[in-house]
Amino acid sequence: MRDNPFAHFLMFCAIPVAVGLVLLIHPGWLKRYEERRQVLKKVEQAGGWDALRRDCLVIASQATNFERGDMGWLKYMTNFPPLPSAVSTLDPLRFTCTYDGAGSVVRFHVLGHYSTDGAWPEYWLWFYCGEGTESYVPKVNFGGGRFGVTVRMITNGIFEVTQ
Repeated sequence: MRDNPFAHFLMFCAIPVAVGLVLLIHPGWLKRYEERRQVLKKVEQAGGWDALRRDCLVIASQATNFERGDMGWLKYMTNFPPLPSAVSTLDPLRFTCTYDGAGSVVRFHVLGHYSTDGAWPEYWLWFYCGEGTESYVPKVNFGGGRFGVTVRMITNGIFEVTQ
């Protein structure tokens, strides 16, 4: 095998093919890089993180009935009130507002596809609306599907959640 140049050539060709297949099946960091770029562009169009935080405070103040656990909005439903302007620029597929201790967590499903079996990755933005945003740690309460769950803090009280 050491003296066989054809075997060396085949192994040399197999490495890029294997790397390409891994990226094709689960692009991971490459996909997240592109998703972050798209979301940052939408955030800039919305007026920045502060404008989104203000709109989230409006949504959290409207969600006063937490008897059933949360308030939600789905993009394809037409009987819900319109979203605040900065949030509507994100063009979310859905959002939920859940009471969490001393405040509320507003979660926006920004990119990806909803699937019941977790087969499609999703990109969420979570905003904590309450006291102590510097020390808040989000509680991930859903299964990771096939891709696992990653939580990354963007700034105080704002998190990127990918699965």
